[in-house]
Order: sequence, then C-alpha cells, then structure tokens
Amino acid sequence: MTRNVLILDGHPDPADDRLIHALSAAYREGAQASNHTVQVIRLADLTFPVLRSQADYDSWDKPTIGAVLKKIGVTMAGKVGGVSGPIWGTAFLRAGVSAGDKTELVPDDIIALLRAAIGGIKQRGESDLGDKTLLDALVPAVDSLEASFADPSTAADHGVAALQHAADVAVKAAEDTAPMIAKRGRAAYTGERSIGSVDAGATAVGVIFQAISAAWRDKYGK
Repeated sequence: MTRNVLILDGHPDPADDRLIHALSAAYREGAQASNHTVQVIRLADLTFPVLRSQADYDSWDKPTIGAVLKKIGVTMAGKVGGVSGPIWGTAFLRAGVSAGDKTELVPDDIIALLRAAIGGIKQRGESDLGDKTLLDALVPAVDSLEASFADPSTAADHGVAALQHAADVAVKAAEDTAPMIAKRGRAAYTGERSIGSVDAGATAVGVIFQAISAAWRDKYGK
C-alpha cells in the first residue's frame, strides 16, 4: 500500500555532516524505494529565526527552557501542515509550560515535561494507547526512561544507557503497531486495511529517540 510520508528533519544546522540529516535522507530513500510519496521538511531550511550551530548557541542570550519549547510549539503549529503541526505544536507547548522558567533540567523535570507533552497529544488528537498512533511508541519510551531514571546507577554514565534503552523500546513498540487497526489520523480511514503496516508516527518517534540517543552518546559516552 502506497502511503504519503512526511519526514521532519529537526536539526537547525544546514551542514551536510549532521547525523539527523543522514538519518532523514536514509529514511527518505527507504520510503521512496517502497514506492511511498515522501515530503521532507528541514528545520534548517525554514526562514524563521533559529539557532543553527554551536557558535550561534554560545553567543546567544539564552531564554528559559520553557520559552524555547513554547517557541518551537508555536512555530510547528503555524508552519507544519496537516494534523502534524497542531499535534507536535501542542506537545511542545505543554512541555514548555511544564519546564517553566527553568534553565537546567533534572531527570524528574524531563519526565514531567514528556508526560505533559503526551497529555497534550492525547487531548489534541483525541487518541490514546492502542489507537495506532505515535503514542504507542512515545508512551512506552517515556515509561522506560522514567524507570531507568529511578535507578541511581543511571547517573554513572549520564543517562546514556537509559536513553538508548528507551530508544530501543520506542523502535520495538513502533514495530508492534503493525497488527493494530488504526483508529485515529488519516490511516483510520483505511480501517482493517491498516493491519499489517506499522504506524508512521510511531516509527518517527523511534527514529527521533534513536537520533537523540546517538547524539547523547557521542557527547557523554565513554
């Protein structure tokens, strides 16, 4: 079954050697090879003000984490078409409210803002676990991350193993959406024909978590 696939490449730096760009390109090539119609939106190509490199970040008069997340949410809601913009926009806005005026986050803060994002997605999309949406990968990944953070030994490697495990959980959970019937989003219109295909949103969550894990491991891994 041919599908319309939207890839959101969220790295702000246009340099070609960024891992996220490579992952985005690989995903696009794979989807096109399977005869899917693919559209790619690269944050680096958008024209609104954004920090695009480490140099920009180092010279930036940094606002609070909550303000950054809210700005991302507003931008996504206004710039990204279809249901993806409102869904992800709401997620970032809720996360921003949760983060508040903090300039640093501890593990409990991270879990709180992720839970807030999940709540926003559920409300905006009128969806829940089992509906064959991105929630079916995001919720298990956050559950895994929260369980790992509860173990004091997680701090020994700066959370590298915990994040990788959460990423692996997200990928497996996305694969497990294949036998489900889609109940929300465009795929819901296909009814039982959606059985046998993994959910695109859940798959995207797996890709995002794997990319974040790889970047975190590059920075803090031994």
